[in-house]
This record gives sequence, C-alpha cells and structure tokens, in this order.
Amino acid sequence: TALERAPELAIAKQGEVSAGLQRKAATRTRLPMLSVQSSVNLWNEELAFDFGDPMTGMSSEVVVREQITSASTVNLTLPLSAQFVLTHYIEAADASSAAVKADSKTSALDVQQRTAETYISLLAAQGEREIADAIVRQREAQLARAKVLQGGGVLQRVDVMRLEAAVAEAKRAEIAARTRAASVADALAVTIGTPGRSLKAVDDLPKQPKAPGDQLGALPEQALANRPELVALRARRRAARASAKVERAPLYPTVAAVGTFQYNTGQGPFLPKSAFFAGLTLEWNLWDWGQTWNKVKAAEADAKRVQLQSKQLADNISLETRTRLREANASFES
Repeated sequence: TALERAPELAIAKQGEVSAGLQRKAATRTRLPMLSVQSSVNLWNEELAFDFGDPMTGMSSEVVVREQITSASTVNLTLPLSAQFVLTHYIEAADASSAAVKADSKTSALDVQQRTAETYISLLAAQGEREIADAIVRQREAQLARAKVLQGGGVLQRVDVMRLEAAVAEAKRAEIAARTRAASVADALAVTIGTPGRSLKAVDDLPKQPKAPGDQLGALPEQALANRPELVALRARRRAARASAKVERAPLYPTVAAVGTFQYNTGQGPFLPKSAFFAGLTLEWNLWDWGQTWNKVKAAEADAKRVQLQSKQLADNISLETRTRLREANASFES
C-alpha cells in the first residue's frame, strides 16, 4: 500500500515521465525541421509602368506589384555539423533520465524505511497504551480496596489520598500514551498515502530474529553498488560531462542543409509565383568576448564538482553502513 499510494512516489513518477519525454525530445533533434512562414500585404496603391510607344501613342502598361501581395515560404532544415554535438546532447538526456529513475528508487526506499519505522513506533505506542490502561485499572482496584480498609479502620485517610494521587498520575500517563498512539497512527496513514484512516499495528514480527551479521555481512559492498542515490549521482556526473561537450558547440562552425519552397502572388511578371532551391548554410560566431569559453569552463567545473560529490557520497554511505551494522549487532548481542 505504501508504494501504491505514497504521495512522494506519485511525485517521483511524474518526474520520471518528464525526464522520459525530455529524452525523447532530445533524440528528435537529429531529424530535419519543417517550418512555414506566410505574409499578406496591402499597399497604398499598385505599382505599374507604361511601356507604350510614344510615336504611335499606344499604351502598354505593366503591373510589377499589385496592391495586395502575398508571400509563403516552406523551409526544410537538417543540421549537419550539429549531429556530432547532438550525440553528447542525447547522452546527457539519457543520463539525466537515469538519474531521475534512481531518485524514484531513493524515494521508494525512503517511504519503505519511514513506513517500517512508523509501524514499529505504532507497535511500541500501542504497547505503552495497553500498559498504561492496565496500570490505571490496577491503581483503581487498589484505591477501591483501600477505601474498604479505611472504613474498617485498618488504613488512614492519608493512605487513601496517596492512592488517589497514584490513580490520577496513572490516568495522566494513560491519556499521554493514548494521544501518542493516535498521533503515530495518523503519521503512518499519511506516510502510506491514506490520510484520515484509522490504523492499528499487528505484531507479527519474528520472536527470535537472526543475528544482523548473518544476514547483512556483505552490506557495505552491496550499498556501494546498489544505493540509488549513488547511482543517481553517477548518472548526473555522466550528464555533466556530456553537457560540457555540448557547450563547446558554438566554438565550431554550424553547417546545415536547407531546402526552400516559395509561393508569391501579386508580385508581377518579374518574380515567379513558385520557386524551389536547396543548398548549404554555414554560420560561425568568431568572437563573443569569451562567453562561450567561460560557459565551457563552467560546465567542466560542474562536472568536476559532481565527481567530487559522488566520491564523498560513496565514502559517507560506506561509513554509515558500517556504523549501522555495528549498532545492529550491538543491539542484538545486548
């Protein structure tokens, strides 16, 4: 139930969907792009020239631009030089998607851990409440017995007052235990995504658990290989390295293949109504005052930072795993 309804996992799932779509969008950048542009203009008047013969007086007017003109262009563009950069761009998108999936696994483990801890806390709180209830009943029985003995002259009033104070203290403890159990049950319901539901923990844990060392002897090595937060950071390191290579793209010329179809109306006899051409375009930004170069260095610094974070996280995970294993063994032995 926790993995099905937990809100953190629903949020993480949407992150996976977004990352998958971004990766899909990155792979589509290799394909040609089709664009359409169209315009309609209304001029103050048409433009015409009279090529008549002055000797004969015959008029021959030619309209070179009508009062209403239109132009439509269809462009098909395929990046050529960018194909090499797109490889790194797609690699970065793949790595980012892998990192998001690892983050989802981290969220799932966090939900499982909090669910287990809250469940154990609820068991303990329910046990404390039962003990408090039993103490209240015991104190009330002792008080009732003391009043009988007081009536028989065996006990004094001060003895009964002591028991009355003990009953009041036991009732305060019972109220506190009942409140804590209700709060822990409410927290468990929120953790597993069923807020407002009344839950009760059932003690079905093994009576004699195995020694942690017997079950988790290879835990430190497994943690370094399988911890999803470390997997996510390694994926982000790959994404950062690929992004640094993408930032170098403006340093090189951009070459693209283009194909264009044009359709014009109202432009007179000197401009064809339809035309088509294909060719290559080259663009090279030769000087930008170091903007691109600084972006490259910043991306490389980010990649180095993620690499150092990955190493630090691996050391911390190894230390934490060894510490928790020692604590578990110590608790079992004691």
